[in-house]
Amino acid sequence: MRTLLRQTSSLILSKPPMVQATLKRRLLKHKTSNTTLLTKMEKHDAAMTPATMSLSESKNDYENDIEDQYGSFGVRRDCIPNHVSIILDGNRRWSKKNGRPLSYQPFFQANTLFADLCLRWGIGTATTYIYSLKNLERGYERNKTIWIIGEKSVLPEYLRDAIEKVEEGTKNNTKLELMFALCYEGTDELVKTTRRICEKVKEGVINLADINTDLFEKELWTGPSRAPNPDLLIRTGGHIRVSNYLLWQLAHTELYFCDTYAPDFKEADFVKALRSYQQRERTFGA
Repeated sequence: MRTLLRQTSSLILSKPPMVQATLKRRLLKHKTSNTTLLTKMEKHDAAMTPATMSLSESKNDYENDIEDQYGSFGVRRDCIPNHVSIILDGNRRWSKKNGRPLSYQPFFQANTLFADLCLRWGIGTATTYIYSLKNLERGYERNKTIWIIGEKSVLPEYLRDAIEKVEEGTKNNTKLELMFALCYEGTDELVKTTRRICEKVKEGVINLADINTDLFEKELWTGPSRAPNPDLLIRTGGHIRVSNYLLWQLAHTELYFCDTYAPDFKEADFVKALRSYQQRERTFGA
């Protein structure tokens, strides 16, 4: 029996996290001697990292498990947004409500969770604000490509060097493109983009007649990124505004606002945003 439990446990733990959740629910449904196995899996979850399928796993079984997992959350796998951006608001109000001194550690934890959720749910690109170098350090984990958008020229040299090192060190990662907004304001981005284009026209690098939306987008701070503009913006904290964030890029983005404060943001809130997005008919300004 112990051998069987070990073999079954190893098989399940070899699956991606979302498939593991489905299989665990199936085990719980059949109340046999699964207690030992589930305990082992719960311990594994605490330090869970993405796992690869065993070579003997059939592709069809894997795809069916993934579809079951998405479906169990009421989410369609074929309609997952390519790019999700977030404004994690409410950290100060959360601290006041809970009688705690203001700290950005809860914000950092929410940022970390957001990036991990984007990985888990198959999002290709994620954008958020940054308030900690720890956000940058995590770029080396779990196959993330890191981009920093904003007025980096005002930063101290040691910080610019750290940013350059992380961007260079993660540029070949492919699983998630993670953009952090630092020293960023949307209006400032538009003004400085316009100035750069004017200078290039003056220098003869580009012709006035060549200026169009595609050229303008390439000159934005997000221009070097391979990412499309956000499909979905999530804002926590209850305020219904975009706060000078990605003004150009959000032109045709679907907006989702929730009352949850940033430190309380959980996967359930993320899934609600995905479901809301999938229930909409996107018109792209038409």
